[in-house]
Amino acid sequence: MRPDSAYLPPSGACFRHQGAWAFACAMLLAASVAHASGTALVVPNSSAFKAWQSGAIHPLSNLDHFVTFAMLGVWSAAYVRQAWMVALVFLLMLMGGAWLGFSNAKPLPVEPLIAASVVVLGLLLAFRVSAPMVLAAWLATAIAFAHGAAHGSELRGPVEFWALLGLVCSAVLLLALGSLTGLALRRAPPIVSRGLGVAVAAIGCFLFARVV
Repeated sequence: MRPDSAYLPPSGACFRHQGAWAFACAMLLAASVAHASGTALVVPNSSAFKAWQSGAIHPLSNLDHFVTFAMLGVWSAAYVRQAWMVALVFLLMLMGGAWLGFSNAKPLPVEPLIAASVVVLGLLLAFRVSAPMVLAAWLATAIAFAHGAAHGSELRGPVEFWALLGLVCSAVLLLALGSLTGLALRRAPPIVSRGLGVAVAAIGCFLFARVV
């Protein structure tokens, strides 16, 4: 890893890739919402739709998941070449971790790793660290697997597929919003990234202190 933009593509190429990623995210979210909503209309108060709601709300209502998903999008869009690949790896590993959480009777001890991931992302933003896509993808893999396992343990149930779908929809939304913010961050003064990173790292330290 190195500071600033050593691994970044030209701005025009970056905007094209991120635009395609944002469009794909919007389409996936719209299709998932329509499918889940259709199930609820056919079967009022269906367990499938309730599970989808639970999975979708979970990362939006928990500070650690919300900050991590969004800030991964911000950092990768601002400081990583081919950020859309990092986001794709994150989503796949998030689902893998969730399935692991579904299959374990006891919750996995991943809360310290989740809090640490917030600190790491904050430091990467504060020091404006750029990275090659492969290294960023490995980081996204570790973060996503920990978060997915935590979600899977908490959302385990008879219709867990729908809970996983809701989780992925919210993850896509937060990553897309974070990516758009990261693009804006590339054009902002360095102090903006540094300030955001310090704030995120402080949140991570607070979360870490709560779980250790």
